[in-house]
Amino acid sequence: MTGDTTAMVPHRPPEQLFFGLHVIAPPDWSALTRATVLCRCGAYDREARGRAAVLRLVADWDHHRTQTCPLRTTQEGTHAA
Repeated sequence: MTGDTTAMVPHRPPEQLFFGLHVIAPPDWSALTRATVLCRCGAYDREARGRAAVLRLVADWDHHRTQTCPLRTTQEGTHAA
């Protein structure tokens, strides 16, 4: 696969749920870097392939986590998390 891609991830079976950021960056520079993100709020579920797309996803995830996630930005969400 060539180029960087970022996409919404299709529905995952419950046994495959992992909340948070998961980056796979092999030591070989030519190997494909990829990342997946799933937030407990249910509004953020993304996947990226390629170094530039993974870097954008990490920055976007950080923004979601600190600025827009309803579980972290509301007072009641803060207590629930």
